[in-house]
Order: sequence, then C-alpha cells, then structure tokens
Amino acid sequence: ITDWSSIYTDYFLTKRPIIYLEVNAKYFTEERGKPEIPPEFRAGEVARNNEEFCKALDIVLRVGNRFVKEQERLLKLIHGDVDGKARERVTEVIKKLLA
Repeated sequence: ITDWSSIYTDYFLTKRPIIYLEVNAKYFTEERGKPEIPPEFRAGEVARNNEEFCKALDIVLRVGNRFVKEQERLLKLIHGDVDGKARERVTEVIKKLLA
C-alpha cells in the first residue's frame, strides 16, 4: 500500500500486488501542479476513499496481483535491465569516471 511515494517502482521487483492510495490528489494537482505518480505509471489497484480501499484490498486478498505484466513493463521502462548485475554496471561506470 502506497500513497504518492516513488518507492513503488522498487516494489515492482517483488511482483506483489500494490494498492495506490489517492486520498489527497487535490494537494498534488493543485498545490504541486502535478501528481507524483502519473496514472499511466500505476500498475495496481487505486483507491480514492475508504470504500474503494476495502474493495481493492478484497481483490488483492482474493485474486492477488492482477498487474504483474504491467509492473514488469514499467519496471523495465523505469529501471532498465533488472538482471542482478547492476552492481557490476555501476562499478564499470565508476572505474571509467576515475580513469
């Protein structure tokens, strides 16, 4: 369950269901000018109030993650290669920068 935190993209790695709480969208759209997480980047259930949250939770508990494919697509789009070799790639970049 997340509000507007960008940590949700890291959570995609777990392939577990996500419920996005959109309880104060007005703050992000009127005061900040844009939503933190654009709708097209939300691969999970979205709840705007208590009733929707209860429905989303029921779906997650009964069905599980209905958004695995979309999460995988977004994960690749946001993080690139997710192959367990990020440390090696970062190490190579640092070595090149220090050379």
